[in-house]
Amino acid sequence: MASRLLNVVRDEVLAASYPEIKDPDLVRLPDGGWMMLASVGNSSVQQWVVGRFTAEGLDGPWRELEAVRFHGLSGPELCAPSTICRREAEGHRWRMYIQTACFSPDGRIISAESADGQNFYPSSDLLVTKDSIVGDLDVIGVYDVGVTEITINSDPYECLAFSGYRRVGSGDLYAAFRSKLAPELGWTTPACILRQEAVPFHNHPEYEHHEWGLEGAKILQEGVAATAHDID
Repeated sequence: MASRLLNVVRDEVLAASYPEIKDPDLVRLPDGGWMMLASVGNSSVQQWVVGRFTAEGLDGPWRELEAVRFHGLSGPELCAPSTICRREAEGHRWRMYIQTACFSPDGRIISAESADGQNFYPSSDLLVTKDSIVGDLDVIGVYDVGVTEITINSDPYECLAFSGYRRVGSGDLYAAFRSKLAPELGWTTPACILRQEAVPFHNHPEYEHHEWGLEGAKILQEGVAATAHDID
């Protein structure tokens, strides 16, 4: 399958301050069309916001809107979103899962909700930290979450896949699940689903020139899909 660049029309003011785009998350809107939320920033100073882009079809053109506004949420790298939009009786309801940090210890994964797709407020139903992890790896933080919906034994589940890092830049993949039939039971304890050492074509975390760990994962019905998900 051939790859191609997306036709993205930037806002001139935002592009001047935040020239880079990465971590794209595509959301199918209930009434048609698409929204793309992505990390928009400047890696030279590590300043990031969550940008918004809309298009009628996946080929674009994608036109940039005003960035997401977070209320009561903060973090040095509050970006790399994974978002769901549903139609409800009172209108659309947006839920976003997002990291707070990835270049420092104690990164968390938090959730936020929105009625308009731009202003997001904290939700109390999810909080993943390093202390949520049970296992033999020493995790200092979590980041880069992807949310999907899958079926297990004919029952619907929500699935969170994310990276837990042993040190900054050295991440393994973890997952947690929540039943859509009984969401009040909460999320399962996150478990490691893929270590860096288990990927033969990936550089070993203890090698001299190790660059970065596993990240950008989403669990699909067919299995695990790990992507770099960057737009160049």
